[in-house]
Amino acid sequence: SAHKQSAHKPVLPEHEKSPDPQSTMGGASRITVVYGPAGAPGRSTIALGLAEALSRSGDRVCLIDADLIGPSLALLVGMTEDVSGVLVASRYADQGALDIRSLGSACRRLDDRLWLMSGVGSADRWHQLRPASFERVVRLCAENFDRVVIDTNPLLNVEGFDDALTTGMPSRDGVTRSALHLSDCVVVVTQPDAVSVLRLSADLPLVMRLIEHSRVSVAVNRSSKRDARAENHVAEVLTETGINVPVHTVPEDGAVSTCRRNGSLLWEVAATKRLRRSLSKLGNSVAA
Repeated sequence: SAHKQSAHKPVLPEHEKSPDPQSTMGGASRITVVYGPAGAPGRSTIALGLAEALSRSGDRVCLIDADLIGPSLALLVGMTEDVSGVLVASRYADQGALDIRSLGSACRRLDDRLWLMSGVGSADRWHQLRPASFERVVRLCAENFDRVVIDTNPLLNVEGFDDALTTGMPSRDGVTRSALHLSDCVVVVTQPDAVSVLRLSADLPLVMRLIEHSRVSVAVNRSSKRDARAENHVAEVLTETGINVPVHTVPEDGAVSTCRRNGSLLWEVAATKRLRRSLSKLGNSVAA
């Protein structure tokens, strides 16, 4: 596939710097953060699928793995090299050398209009990614891509937003907070089961303190036919907590496991048609 063949090729040649005027999704939301409460609601799968959907619409998209707890996007797309794109880019930022060419060296092209900046690789290296450097990387990506999609980890200490400032110690939540601060749009991922919805209703009001400026929507992932009312149920639960945001369902799809085994993109596997259609609708909502 394209992402395996071009794993070592430089990307973002100078003539590709400007946003594509032919983008079909349009809209002003350039930085989308995919977030979700603790557990495994499928943040990375949604982030990858959303980035694919946006790129298929005609946008040039950079997908950034900023999950400092369980980075997995490189594995999902079959990248085996042990190089962290996000750390490479942040080191350039620390040295004052981050530009379009050094940014290109930190990305790997997955498809004609889709690039990946891989995560830290090993979770114990989380402290090497400084929030200030990460913010500079994201801002440059937003200047040189049509869309930026960021996969994040859940906040571990939702109440202690200012720990890093008050103690002087780095916080594992720092990069997630930075991503949320920079976002134009946030997609919060949950699942339709009771435990996941309870976590969502407890976490989201606190997280929204950081994203008052962003548009928020909820993606109910892995919804089956048995969960026909999942969308309405999640909306009702959130309304009870005083939150009214769009809710989208993303269907359960066994073909995702095939993609993972093969390191394939969702759009490379015909059996994911229903899932892809749902992600395209989510992409249109994000870009509106």
